[in-house]
Amino acid sequence: MRVVARLFGVLVLACLLAGVEERAGEAPAEAAFPGENGKIAFYTNRNIERHDLYLMDANGANQTLVDTPPIYTDTTPPAWSPDGQHLAFTVATGGMTQVFVGDASGPTLVNVRNVSGTQVAAVHLGWLPGLAQQNLVFTRGGQILMANVDNPAATTQLAFDRPIASPAWSPDGSTIAHTRLAGADGVPGIHLMDADGSNIRQLTTESSDSFPDWSPDGSKIVFTRATAPDELSVMLVNADGSGAPMPLISQPVLPYPAWSPDGTLIAFTDWIGGATIISAMNPDGTGAHSLTNTTDFYDFHPAWQPLVPPVVSSVEFTQGIQVLQPLSALQSDLQGDGQPPVPIVAGKPTAMRIYFSEVEQTTVYEVEVTGDVNGSRFISLTPGCTAGQRRTGENNCRSMDFTFTPPAGDWSATLKVRLQQDSQVLEEHEFNLTSVQTHPLILKPVTVCDHLLNAQTGVWNCGSLFDFVDLLPYLRATFPGEVIVAGASSTIYVDTDEVADPAEWWQLVGDNVRALWTADGAFDNLHHYGVVRPQADAGTIGGLAYTLANAAAGKTSPSRRHGRGPAGRHGARAGGASDR
Repeated sequence: MRVVARLFGVLVLACLLAGVEERAGEAPAEAAFPGENGKIAFYTNRNIERHDLYLMDANGANQTLVDTPPIYTDTTPPAWSPDGQHLAFTVATGGMTQVFVGDASGPTLVNVRNVSGTQVAAVHLGWLPGLAQQNLVFTRGGQILMANVDNPAATTQLAFDRPIASPAWSPDGSTIAHTRLAGADGVPGIHLMDADGSNIRQLTTESSDSFPDWSPDGSKIVFTRATAPDELSVMLVNADGSGAPMPLISQPVLPYPAWSPDGTLIAFTDWIGGATIISAMNPDGTGAHSLTNTTDFYDFHPAWQPLVPPVVSSVEFTQGIQVLQPLSALQSDLQGDGQPPVPIVAGKPTAMRIYFSEVEQTTVYEVEVTGDVNGSRFISLTPGCTAGQRRTGENNCRSMDFTFTPPAGDWSATLKVRLQQDSQVLEEHEFNLTSVQTHPLILKPVTVCDHLLNAQTGVWNCGSLFDFVDLLPYLRATFPGEVIVAGASSTIYVDTDEVADPAEWWQLVGDNVRALWTADGAFDNLHHYGVVRPQADAGTIGGLAYTLANAAAGKTSPSRRHGRGPAGRHGARAGGASDR
């Protein structure tokens, strides 16, 4: 087995070293797309009868064989799409080399399919930057072809007026690092050019410099250089050309070092005795450690999956009050009984409120909602806005509302997010909800008089019903059902001069309010609210100071009008007599 493995390794290395002399336009290299570190895909000959594709965690754990046709290894590594949702790789079937793509799903791939269709010569894989485009790049007959992963039949040829090899697009898509083929114009090393092929400049000078890969922030490029016969080393250079290339690791390696999406590690294929393993190191060459461990086989060509943060951080279905949850928590609640933490009432105006994750640069998205909620709008997201700031509107951070009236029973809404002027869906979320029915809230105000001004005339300082009336619009907007004001108000008298303890005074007020509720029939959906003037000498307690089932009392003030204070919020919750 070791002889077979060693022969395989020599052939692989020889073939890859020869790749520097490829024909013009071949070998598009995968980019180091930014994100969090996901799975690492790699090839292996652990099954000596064929070559296979494996996935493993970023720390080397959970190495999992992916069910594919036999892998064709005399080519570039597998390549993850910019959003980390698709993995392209090559297979050898019936004497043909073909490009396959699988969709990421947990520890493996699903929906593995052929996207090249016919025989492909000297296949090299890559993806163009851009979360929305999902454009796969590969070669056929010496030409670089671009195809959308969802429509591989519609291919476009990328033409450059100069012979290049190993092109690698910068993460922002503006620049292409590449090598110029030997004998093409006598200028060795890695070069840069703008994405349209203009503004060509030389970055390194050694003829063996090849297989560049950009750091996720676009500031550095890692590549390989021949430092001894049949040996390659990993090198690092600043993308702006400043400074000399720096060797990162001296022991022999295979081509195609792969920068991690978060920029903290570089994965590479390391020669260890008669085998190769997947290792990783810090970007300065320190901290090298193995991710796979074999002495008899060849693990090689690592490719790092970017985990891109979602555009949408959370969604609220709200009729005035709701609990902000991550998407996963909301979906978990909906799977239980179809209801968010605060249930949605049928027939009552509702907002589907969408909060967005932080973005690194100003980006315009199209947000579309279909189902029982319908609409499509654009939003420009700017950096420096957290989901919490978007909820409060702080620093002009924005969320997005779609208003609607939910039907009775079960209903659904599907949310899709796209980049502006792009048909590719970046995210899709489906929500299945169940509305509830509620009884009306019958609310009766109670004027609370707290201080006897003149015993002879019977004049008291009392709460104002105007304060109660000011709260009604907010109550009607937030209470999950109809709000009805019942009959004429009642009045109670509890003098603060006669009760030394404020807590005792509030208790007496609450008992009196509840007694009125009992006298009026003690109906479940009937509530009495005692209106206490803000200046009442009843301690520092403010807002809702006393509550008992179906009875409440509280101070009112201009700052608490229109639902900005605890009294208004409690009023919206207090009438929650709903059928669940």
